[in-house]
Amino acid sequence: MKKSAFAWRSLIFAGLVATAFGAAARPPVIRHDPVRAAPKGQAIQIRATVTADQGVNSVTLYYAVSRDAAPFKQAMQDAGAGAFIGTIPASLLDAASEIFYYVEATDRTDAISETPWHRINLRAAAETPPDQPGATSRSWKKPALIAGGIALAGGAAALIAGSQGGDDGGGATTTNTGTFAGTVTTVLDITGESPSVETRPVSFTVVSSGIVTSDNLQPGRHLEGTLRDNAFSMTGRVDDPDKTGEIRYQGALLGSRIVGSLTGSVVTTNGAVGVYSGTFTADKI
Repeated sequence: MKKSAFAWRSLIFAGLVATAFGAAARPPVIRHDPVRAAPKGQAIQIRATVTADQGVNSVTLYYAVSRDAAPFKQAMQDAGAGAFIGTIPASLLDAASEIFYYVEATDRTDAISETPWHRINLRAAAETPPDQPGATSRSWKKPALIAGGIALAGGAAALIAGSQGGDDGGGATTTNTGTFAGTVTTVLDITGESPSVETRPVSFTVVSSGIVTSDNLQPGRHLEGTLRDNAFSMTGRVDDPDKTGEIRYQGALLGSRIVGSLTGSVVTTNGAVGVYSGTFTADKI
């Protein structure tokens, strides 16, 4: 069926308009698994993945003790592969029973996207976290962390936090031995400075006696831990020229994957205090 001359002119005009102005680009897309609960007095790491047709310009974390209060504002750090990390500081969480936050992203045309407000319930370490039926006081030691899309909550968090020794010895024989490779993301938040974020490769070796070792989890350190009910812990000293302290790594061997989180603190030569946080994952190779 032939189109009329008017119809053809309309199609040509529409094509010229589309060519001249281009199709409307989407605003940034934010993917985020909300943190629902965390222990009092510990910094909370917020992680989001952002994509934008026009390129990401900025990603910002807003947080407040009340949705009616003016929120604090923090630029989230680019951790690579579209991931951004922000930290709600521990100093704000000592006396509060809850904290609210949301994430905002802008692209290079200043288009804006926002997540909804999310609420984090803050509990003392001995209390059972909400929305986790069956959790015990032993399993509520560390905040939920997001690493590579894996939420360290529920069973994995209970295994990690339930470890009562790790590098103190006393593990059992394991048949899930071999080499595991993945990445570790380390965040260092020093008072008065912007948080630094580093993501790099990591590898672990698991032997039949239940010993877990790594030569690159903490650069320049050989770390060892002992599996206890699939959980392990390792501790490494920080002895840099400008800061000293300690980092503790807590992980769990779950089938063919290792997942874990890290915490710690340092003091700089000028007296500033820094807090470590982060996550690591590795798959059997």
